[in-house]
Amino acid sequence: MKIEKAWNSLSLDSGGILYPYIATKSWAQGFRMEARLDEKVDYETLLQAVDRVRERLPYHFVTLSKSFMQYRLSKFQKTTDILIQQTDQLCAMFHVKDDTQPVVRITYWDDCIGFELFHAVTDGYGASVVLKNILAEYYRVKGETIPEEDGIFSPESQLQVNEIRDSFLDVFFRNNGKSSSRSEPAAYQYNGAKATGTLRLTTFELPIEEVKKLAAAHHVSVTQYLTALYTKALSCCAEADGSRKPVKVEIPLNMRNRFLSHTLRNFSLYFMTCISPEETRQGIEDILQKMKQQFRSGTDLQKLINDVKANVGQANTPVFRMMPRRLKHLVLKTGTKIYGERLQTTPFSNLGVVKMPAELEQHIKSFGFMIGQTQINTVYAAAVTFKDTLYWDITSVVQEDRIETMLEKTLDECGVPYVRCAARTNRESDTPEE
Repeated sequence: MKIEKAWNSLSLDSGGILYPYIATKSWAQGFRMEARLDEKVDYETLLQAVDRVRERLPYHFVTLSKSFMQYRLSKFQKTTDILIQQTDQLCAMFHVKDDTQPVVRITYWDDCIGFELFHAVTDGYGASVVLKNILAEYYRVKGETIPEEDGIFSPESQLQVNEIRDSFLDVFFRNNGKSSSRSEPAAYQYNGAKATGTLRLTTFELPIEEVKKLAAAHHVSVTQYLTALYTKALSCCAEADGSRKPVKVEIPLNMRNRFLSHTLRNFSLYFMTCISPEETRQGIEDILQKMKQQFRSGTDLQKLINDVKANVGQANTPVFRMMPRRLKHLVLKTGTKIYGERLQTTPFSNLGVVKMPAELEQHIKSFGFMIGQTQINTVYAAAVTFKDTLYWDITSVVQEDRIETMLEKTLDECGVPYVRCAARTNRESDTPEE
C-alpha cells in the first residue's frame, strides 16, 4: 500500500516514545553510522544525494515537535541544516528541546560520510538503510548505475505504508493487548574518572572468517562469542573494583525477521545476559555455554511477545494517552530510574553484515557503528561486519582505557586476531544533566 510523500508529522513509535521524555536540555540518546569512501567527499554531490534520499525517506529527516499531550516527529525542510562539514567528530549531542533544529545530521570530512540521529527516529537497522541509500545516491549523482537491492531504493519509488508502521503495536494487539510486568536486580557499573564532555572511540578490526571459525568451534554464534569476550573483560574490571554485582550486557535484537516486518522505524527489542563474578572465574568456555543458554531464553518467541506487551502495554492505556506531556515526563523518568540503565552494565549491539550491491560496495572502504553517551552507563559497544572485516566500536566517557585494554588482553588470551585502531575523541562543551 502506497502513501503520499507530502506528510508533515508522524507519531512516535512504541520503541522511540521513551527517548524524548528522558532527554534533558543538553543530552539525548543518539548513535552514529559512518562509511569511508575510496575518494574525498564532494559537498555538492553529497547535497544532491541527501536531497534525493530525503524525498524518498522523509520520516528520517525530522525535528521533534511537541503539543500539550505528546511529542511527534515533524518534517524538517532544509537539507543544508542537516548536512554538516566537521572534523573527525562522533556522536555530538542533540538538543531535542529546540523544535527548530533537526534530530538527525549527516556529517562529512575527508573520505567519510556519517549519519547521526536521535534514537526516537529509528534503530540501527533503519539508520543503516538510510546511510546506504545516501551512498547509493551519491554515486548515482556521479553518473553510476546502482541497482535497487539490499535495501536500496530508487528515488522515484513511492513511500510504502509498511515502512512507517509501528510494528510493536502490531505485535501487541495481535497478542490480546494485555501488558506484562518484569523486574531485574541492579548490575555492576563500570566507572572511572569521566572526561568532561568527551566521548572516546576505540575500534577493533577482526577478520570475520576467523571469528566465525572460533565461534563455530565453541558451537556459538558470532554475537554470542563477542558478548562472552566482552563480558569476560568487564568482569575483570568488576573484580578489580571489588564489585560483587553481576555483569549484565544488554543485547538489542532486530525483530523484523521474527515478525515479518518491513518497518524502517524502531523495531529492536532488548534482552539481558547476566554473569556473576564467580562464574567468570571459571573460564571463557563456561561463559560461552552460559551465554548460549541466555541467548536461547532471551530470544524465545513467547518471551519476546511478553516483553513487547510489557513495553507497550502501559503506554497504550487510556490514562497514559490522556496524560499531559509534562506529567508523562515525570512518569517515564521515574520508570527509567527503576527499570533503566542501573539494571545493565553496558549495551552491546551487533548490527551484523551490511550488504550492498557490488557496484556500490567497490567504492566503500569501511563501515562503522557507534553508540553515543547515555545517562548512567560509561562504556558502550557496537559491531558491524562489512566485506571481510568485523568492526567492533567501543565508546566510553571514562578517561582511562582500562576496559579497552582488558578487552585486548581477552582477545589475545582467546587467540582472536585483531587490529586495535588509534582512538578517536570528540570533545563537546555540553555534558548530560542528571
